[in-house]
Amino acid sequence: MVLIFNYISSFRKTTIIGISVILLLLIGYLDFVTGIEVSISIFYLLPVALCSWFINKWAGFIIAIFSSVALYVAD
Repeated sequence: MVLIFNYISSFRKTTIIGISVILLLLIGYLDFVTGIEVSISIFYLLPVALCSWFINKWAGFIIAIFSSVALYVAD
């Protein structure tokens, strides 16, 4: 676990934001495709946690807003 943390810490901030956006789009697409039968809304926390932990709380807040929009659109 420490190795993963150190590996992600070595990334630039723009790379972490890019990974978070890609994760958000992938989760939003999977949520849209699976429909209401399967709830994967808990996975929207992954990009939020990634940005909040490795960048700052405001980046996490912005990704959380985009996550809520993606969840709304998928439902």
